[in-house]
Amino acid sequence: MKKIIAVAAALLCSAAVFALDVSIGARGVFDIPAGTSIAGESDPTGDFSTKPFAAFGGGAFAFANFGLYSSGTGSVGIQPEIGFLYNQTRFQRESNNITYKTTTKYTSFEMPVLLTYRINLGTISITPEIGPYLSIPMGKLNTSSKVTGWGSHSDSYNINSKVILGGIIGTSVGVKMNDQLDFVFDLRFMTDFQKLTTKENSRETDIQTRRGLLFGVGVQYNLSK
Repeated sequence: MKKIIAVAAALLCSAAVFALDVSIGARGVFDIPAGTSIAGESDPTGDFSTKPFAAFGGGAFAFANFGLYSSGTGSVGIQPEIGFLYNQTRFQRESNNITYKTTTKYTSFEMPVLLTYRINLGTISITPEIGPYLSIPMGKLNTSSKVTGWGSHSDSYNINSKVILGGIIGTSVGVKMNDQLDFVFDLRFMTDFQKLTTKENSRETDIQTRRGLLFGVGVQYNLSK
């Protein structure tokens, strides 16, 4: 993992040095789990079943885009970002006529590095984006559960996962306000490639593999004009 980070840092430094066009920006995001895999959700014995439910999270990101190549109305760039996400997942598990409704919550520090291709269409631009990210869980995993006939309870667990590798694919739309300032709106799909795990008393437990849709709104300012 350290080698990956070192290579990524070197590439970003090179992009900054040779960039033809530089923009910076910030965006707020709204997060909906989409395909998050809950540990133990499939049971070959049929003793229990698990169903995910809608849950909502959010966060904020800062980014810089380094334009590396331009041809006609299109330009290729590298876009590093840093930000925070509040992650929330809700699911229901049924076993022996008992229903467990559980919500998990944790905060993570996110570092995507995206390859972008910006298509300029006058006052509007469309930018497909794809790339990896590193996600660093912060603090503890907090859970709250409601059990049929037993009431409710809350717990917190030490997160064992240090750094989680994942990937993003999506598209952003920019609306030009003037020569330097754009409003940006984006839709992205993100997926972790590794499971989130906890560790209590030397016992590791798989929790989930995060997947979600991110809806973003923000501004982008071109420093090269």
